[in-house]
Amino acid sequence: MKNSILIIIFILILIIGAISFYLYIYANQPPKSDTCQNLCGDGICQEVVCEAIGCPCPETPESCPQDCQRPLSTIDFKKQYIFLDQHTNINGKTISGECPMMMIDFPTYSFKKETGILNGMINFEVNEKLKVVYGWGTSLSGDAGGGAGTTLVGIYEFPYNGEDIVINKIDNDGTVQFTYKGKAITLKPNSEWEDIKTETNKETKGCIREDTITDKIINYGILDKTKIKSF
Repeated sequence: MKNSILIIIFILILIIGAISFYLYIYANQPPKSDTCQNLCGDGICQEVVCEAIGCPCPETPESCPQDCQRPLSTIDFKKQYIFLDQHTNINGKTISGECPMMMIDFPTYSFKKETGILNGMINFEVNEKLKVVYGWGTSLSGDAGGGAGTTLVGIYEFPYNGEDIVINKIDNDGTVQFTYKGKAITLKPNSEWEDIKTETNKETKGCIREDTITDKIINYGILDKTKIKSF
């Protein structure tokens, strides 16, 4: 009887020791990650993922654009074109003296981004070969004067050499590659480039005027040729 009790006690000691050893090993294991794996940059958009520990983090075009960039529209020049618009505004402020104000012509076109309608003096053919409509001009404001002089040009092949600009290429997604006043610029659809500088104008005797010159180029992207309207 006594031996049986000793055996039972011995077995219990073994069991307790084994449990203690297991708990010690478990408690000292490196903690498992309770977060997902960030795989952004591997070239695969992880849109649908599992929910277990160690699964990839879900990715979207906003959270991981390099993996989930949506394919951009491809332009069909038979029906579509690119509208690239350059405009320079000179806003004057008299510093001293009496500065004469110059009045120039009126705008020859207008564009409504909401509708995609381009209205203007269209002195070029709107056909299947038309690739770009390039608008350019200058306006005066403030003490510099008033009015605007603008022009629309149809472009059918590249490179196009215009005043201060050379348009070299149009990518399939509507990105325009060009050189403006010697500066190489690339504009994606619905994006713009802007340069602002201030100059002191002393061209008129007895007058000093500060001119703020804003030079802006906008790529309005891929548009429908049927929405080009002539005045």
